[in-house]
Amino acid sequence: MRRATPDPAGGPGRRRDMRALKRAAKHAARRAAAPVSLVALCLALAGCGDDGGDEGSGGGEGSGGAQVGAPGWTEPDAYRYTLESMCGERSLMGVFDISVEGGEVVEVAALDVSAEAYLGHSDDVPTIAGLLDLAEQARDDGADEVTTDYPKGAPEGEGPPSGITIDRDRDAIDDEECYTISDYTPAA
Repeated sequence: MRRATPDPAGGPGRRRDMRALKRAAKHAARRAAAPVSLVALCLALAGCGDDGGDEGSGGGEGSGGAQVGAPGWTEPDAYRYTLESMCGERSLMGVFDISVEGGEVVEVAALDVSAEAYLGHSDDVPTIAGLLDLAEQARDDGADEVTTDYPKGAPEGEGPPSGITIDRDRDAIDDEECYTISDYTPAA
């Protein structure tokens, strides 16, 4: 036979207090997440497309054409570049310093906290040719927008793109992919 003993934690009233504390904590967590959600919504509404800044489309095309890479640009055997991956809900986010040899990434370094987090669980980062293939595949799959930008004033076919933007569905939130390519240096 079990005997009822007093609850040292305070009895049934204590359980009600714990439920109230849990509800308050859940409510506080929602309030804390609201500014983050607002920022995410603003970024999604603003999009990651061309803002009409210094970058031009010198050789790249939007959704209507078949051309993705610069005609005549061939990925060299070895090079370095900086990749900034942003936009959307994806794991490949952050700024990376990437070395490529023989068409394969041989070294990658995180240049910010987001990149460090990504490299903590994966080291799969694309080459520039891989990014161009990704853009071409998105276009083939019927993405609503695929833009490949080249540095303003750069002769067509000389050098890699400076940015790639993919929006698979304009009506979806957080499906965008935005890549900025900088500090491109072919190996000597």
